[in-house]
This record gives sequence, C-alpha cells and structure tokens, in this order.
Amino acid sequence: MRFPGLLLLCTALLPACASTEPPPRAVGPSHLERAREALQQERLEAAEAEVLLALQVEPRSAAAHGLYASLLARQGRFEQAIVGYERSLSFDPTRWDVLYNLGTLHLRKGDALRAARCLERAVELRADHPGSFNNLAKAYYQLGLPELAGAAYEEALSIDSDNQIARENLELLRRSAAASGRSGS
Repeated sequence: MRFPGLLLLCTALLPACASTEPPPRAVGPSHLERAREALQQERLEAAEAEVLLALQVEPRSAAAHGLYASLLARQGRFEQAIVGYERSLSFDPTRWDVLYNLGTLHLRKGDALRAARCLERAVELRADHPGSFNNLAKAYYQLGLPELAGAAYEEALSIDSDNQIARENLELLRRSAAASGRSGS
C-alpha cells in the first residue's frame, strides 16, 4: 500500500465526521434564563426581547414557547397566549405547567370544556399540584358536574390540607347539594 499513513488518518477521522452531536453551547445565562428573570422582576419588555431571541436560537423550544405564552397572558393578550401554549405543547405534550396555564386561561375565558381537558391532562402528568385540582374543580362545576368538582377539591385537600380555596369551595358545594336535596323532596 502506497499511503498507509493517509489511510490510518482517514480511519481515525471517520467517527468524528459521522458525529451528529450538536456543537457545544456558549457558557453563561441563556436568553431563556434571562427572560425568566426579567419576567419575575416584572420587566416585561426585557422579558419579551429575551424570549424572542431564545426562539430565534431554538424555534422548536417548548420551554421558550411556553414562557412567551405566559408573557402574552400577563399582558392580556389571551388569544395569542393560547396559540403560544398550544405551540409549546406541539413540541412537548408532557409539559404539565403549560397544560395548567392553558387550562387556567381557558377557564378565565369561560371555556370550561377546554379548560377541563387541559387540566385533566395536567393532573395526569403531575398529581401533586393542588392548583390544578382547584381549577379542574371549577371547570367541572361550570360544566354542571358538581360531583366531579367535589372529588377534585377533595383531591386538592389530600395534597394540601391547608388549601383554603378547596376547603371553602367544597363546603359551598356540599351546602348547595344539601339545599337542592331538601328542595327536591
């Protein structure tokens, strides 16, 4: 063989050329981290600028779309926020926090059926979040399902026995059921 060194070099470089790993990322806070920090500090314009930069860098980031949707919701741009939450879920349907936020937004807009669907999925993914059960109970109640609402409030109380919202609403449900039971006889 005339070029054994060249063959050895090509053989050694072949695995490196075939690597599909992305290049290493820069060290330091990411645009997404800076956006979260700005949002926590109520610096909405800075948060929006950073999350948009994050989406330019990673347009398929479920976390970035979810954060942008939260920012839009905080600004009162509810329809756009719904689209953002749905986009986030299209990239990662297991984001319980996005499902919770989307369900809560649907509840706020008066769409109890969509709210219940989102919140049911949220509690399937994270069964230890009392807020999800509180809002699921509200959605069930609005749908005319007081028994399911009561069960959701009871679940919220089993997670957090100090949950005043669940305790008060469960008591109201029980009183209403008792009153309707008496008036129906």
